[in-house]
Amino acid sequence: MSRKSFVLYTEWEDAFDGQPNDIAGELIKAIFDYVRTEEMPQTDNTVVNAMFSIFKPAIDRNIGKYDAAIKQRKEAALKSAESRKHQANDRKRTSTTVCDRMRP
Repeated sequence: MSRKSFVLYTEWEDAFDGQPNDIAGELIKAIFDYVRTEEMPQTDNTVVNAMFSIFKPAIDRNIGKYDAAIKQRKEAALKSAESRKHQANDRKRTSTTVCDRMRP
């Protein structure tokens, strides 16, 4: 599933600041790739692999929370639509028209 957003924590800033720009750049690209594809990034850089493994559990946890929220909202929407459909059908069955009232 391609996502439009994800959570990037400000507490991770120190981990990025402590690395040279080329490693930090490769790491952020690996994070974006993982969020987009949910596949482990392919890199030969052991520092990037080690740092990514620190961030991965939080990313996975947030993806799981988001997916669960989407599922819950979808189920609630279906339930609400079904309820509205039944209410509309009930109103049609119990409603009367002017012609019905005029009959003796």
